Amino acid sequence: MHTKLVKQALLSSLYLRSNLLNMYAKCSHLPDALKLFDEMTHKNVVSWTAVIAGFVQKGHPVEAHYLSLFKRMHVSGTKPNEFSFVGGLHACSFSKNHAHAYQTYALILRFGFQSNINLMKPKKTELEINKNAVDKVLRDENENIKNV
Repeated sequence: MHTKLVKQALLSSLYLRSNLLNMYAKCSHLPDALKLFDEMTHKNVVSWTAVIAGFVQKGHPVEAHYLSLFKRMHVSGTKPNEFSFVGGLHACSFSKNHAHAYQTYALILRFGFQSNINLMKPKKTELEINKNAVDKVLRDENENIKNV
């Protein structure tokens, strides 16, 4: 399919590239997905989210890789959406280091997604399990709100 799109010069379309990237990621062809992603001159939130979610969903949730991709997305000026954050939270859930999850939640608040139940429900569950973290999270969230 990829070859046919290249031959017909259709792969210049961001829409088609993002969908092909999503297909590679869902079919566990992560090296091909990452190669296509890196070759894309223009990326949107769909392409960024597809590559992040692809790595997480296919068993490669190395948070350093997620954080690297997420940082690259932020530096590129692409604003993450709720789906981007779901992939990020999923990646953070594989780690015993809660710092990245707290940073991700701070960004969720900064981007105004605190009313999204899919993003906030895991946070509530985590806080109920880890009562000692409540004070720290509240202090951090108040600091983030003051800094906005």
